[in-house]
Amino acid sequence: MYDILIIGSGISALSFIDGLKIKNRNIGIISYKKKNKKIFDNINKLKLKEDDLPPRFNINSNIQSYIEYLKKNKIHFKKEISFFGYLNSGGVSNFWGCSCEFLTKKKINFLNSRKRDALINIFNLIYKKNNFTGNYNYELENINFKKRKIDNFYFSIIEKMSTLKNKIQFYLNCIAVNKTNKLSFTPNNLNKDKLNKLKNLNYFVEKIEKKNSYYKVLCKDHHEKTIVIKTKKLILAAGTIASTKLVMQMSNYKNKINILHNPMIFGAFLAKKNLYITKNLEPSPLAAKIKTSKSNFSSIANFRSSNIIIKKKIFKKFFFMKNFISKKIFSLFEKKILFINLYLDNKFSNLQMKIEKNGTTKISTKNNNLHAIKNELKVNLNTLYKSLRDNNLIYPLKYSYVPNLGTDNHFIGTLPISQKNKKLTLNENCELRGYKNLYIIDGSSIPKSELKFPTGLIIANAYRIGKLL
Repeated sequence: MYDILIIGSGISALSFIDGLKIKNRNIGIISYKKKNKKIFDNINKLKLKEDDLPPRFNINSNIQSYIEYLKKNKIHFKKEISFFGYLNSGGVSNFWGCSCEFLTKKKINFLNSRKRDALINIFNLIYKKNNFTGNYNYELENINFKKRKIDNFYFSIIEKMSTLKNKIQFYLNCIAVNKTNKLSFTPNNLNKDKLNKLKNLNYFVEKIEKKNSYYKVLCKDHHEKTIVIKTKKLILAAGTIASTKLVMQMSNYKNKINILHNPMIFGAFLAKKNLYITKNLEPSPLAAKIKTSKSNFSSIANFRSSNIIIKKKIFKKFFFMKNFISKKIFSLFEKKILFINLYLDNKFSNLQMKIEKNGTTKISTKNNNLHAIKNELKVNLNTLYKSLRDNNLIYPLKYSYVPNLGTDNHFIGTLPISQKNKKLTLNENCELRGYKNLYIIDGSSIPKSELKFPTGLIIANAYRIGKLL
């Protein structure tokens, strides 16, 4: 019998462990890490092609764990949905873009005043301890950009467009990368001293069951043998979809659950100044909060120059870029291409999940408002384009496309912290209502808000619950 059992070993699980006192406790962590070379045979069955993958993925490397995750969890989704994430080990994607945001105190309305202060103080602690850079709240003022080493073109945007604060507000992204050693705040780079003191269990969790005074976790090992683990306290940190599936199965919940996410649009402008070309896909240094006159909601755009990964994707995806002349023209203009990822408020979320009778998890679109979502994305991108164009920062050229829903990969809110005593919600301590000692600390616990990059809130909240226990 474990005192505490954690399911998942992603960034939320490790942040929880960082806040937890482990002395004199029997603590286990379940993380399924099986590599199966035969998994590639199933790519066609899942109708996945490399052209459909986001820039950080390719079939020859990290897609293997993703396919394994889909298979083991029996997740099916419609062809108009792009559902990605290295979730095999649980928690937030191990390849997240390292951009953070945080809410002001008055907007953390799902916690009481004392817990709000604790949450903010914890993120400040994580921010300073790991040498994050940038501004994690775009409402903060007095950022001295001249003291920061940023691209000259980004600096010219800030200088020329500082007067547009009511419409577009530019700020330095809060980037979860240590400015000293350049390591990103991902599971592979976190201090694992505490993790090594826990009992590591390499199993796949099939389901959980509530007993009188403990929880029973039914797992399978690599030989498909059933393993039963008992624990007094159970912590779910397996990622939004996996954690929600386990809870839905345990509680025999048959209805559909909405998935909060941020629909996105990819864009490219041609800058009038050269940008610094990065070798790899690096976190975006500059962001902008955009508020159009046609909407009560804001969007956020990330800016990024070209790099090897983006270039390979372009040459592979577009047939007209596969010849020598096109590649030569691209190389001539590459230093001026400004890539944009623009995310809408999660009010425009359009995904949902349901457990089918056969045990599969079906991810589908919620309704037929895709046209309205695409229109909102284009209006916001055009607002940004027009502002940059009017300030003579870019040429009158642009390109954009809207990828399948779910590409944003910012899935939250399926089992949210709530003041209301409703089924499948959490109290302020992230304990599932009606299930004492069952805590959920990944993205599924984060309620609806204006955040476009919820990772900062996820890791701070997970640490808070670790400290609480």
